[in-house]
Amino acid sequence: MLRLFVVFILFLTQAIGVNFVAAQTQSEKILSPWVQNAQVVGSGRLTFLGIKAYDATLYAPNGVWRKEAPFALQLDYLRAFSGDSIAKTSAQEIDRL
Repeated sequence: MLRLFVVFILFLTQAIGVNFVAAQTQSEKILSPWVQNAQVVGSGRLTFLGIKAYDATLYAPNGVWRKEAPFALQLDYLRAFSGDSIAKTSAQEIDRL
């Protein structure tokens, strides 16, 4: 029984990994006109007071970020925010910096 459980967990992990890699490849293809050889530098999740807001993924040429090189930041919102709300809050945060 334990062996069957371990096999199931390994199968599930591989299935999730395959889907994640496919999603990364699609994003990298979309970014290619702006970021040559775009690869993931890193990713993380913004959580505020226990509420998951968004997942962020940073792409840069060859997966290495340099301030003088083009880059892309992908935000996948985990809540239903309006476009106006996102734009207004983003502009306020940029002004604050």
